[in-house]
Amino acid sequence: MNFISTFAPYIIGLIEQKQALGYKYQSEQSILRRFDLYCLEHHPLATKLTNEIITEWAIKRPNESLSTVQCRLSPVRELAKYMLRMGFEAYIMPKGLMPRVPKYMPYIYSNNELKRIFEQTDRCNYCYEVPYRHWIMPIFFRLLYCSGMRATEARLLKVDDVNLVNGVITADNLLL
Repeated sequence: MNFISTFAPYIIGLIEQKQALGYKYQSEQSILRRFDLYCLEHHPLATKLTNEIITEWAIKRPNESLSTVQCRLSPVRELAKYMLRMGFEAYIMPKGLMPRVPKYMPYIYSNNELKRIFEQTDRCNYCYEVPYRHWIMPIFFRLLYCSGMRATEARLLKVDDVNLVNGVITADNLLL
């Protein structure tokens, strides 16, 4: 991934450091890429990560949730910390400045609702554009239900991650 703003060397250094420590740091890298483009467009000559830059970056965008804003800010906070460790000036937005994200309240499906969900996935029809969907969707939804995996974790499973003999799923992408 190419970074081209004046903050590019620090962004690259942070990503390399995180990955050397064993973090995948892929979604964060993507966010830092957007931040890099933002800085290039709005602050092309900036050499310091200022309060102004961070505050503008932190503005909630239309149709963006508070948790998305916080996810967008987190890698930039890490970048500021990294820059300070490297001896460069950088503003770190205090953690409590952003409003708290309302606590997630899970929804518990009734047995009837679950039955209807599985009946609907079992009705998934063949589609030439996605030829195996009618087989995968019923299994996918049952896997989510039975394992507690997140949709992304289940989506990223590989055949080698599933041991049908022992009934065990192991994968590097699992965040559980």
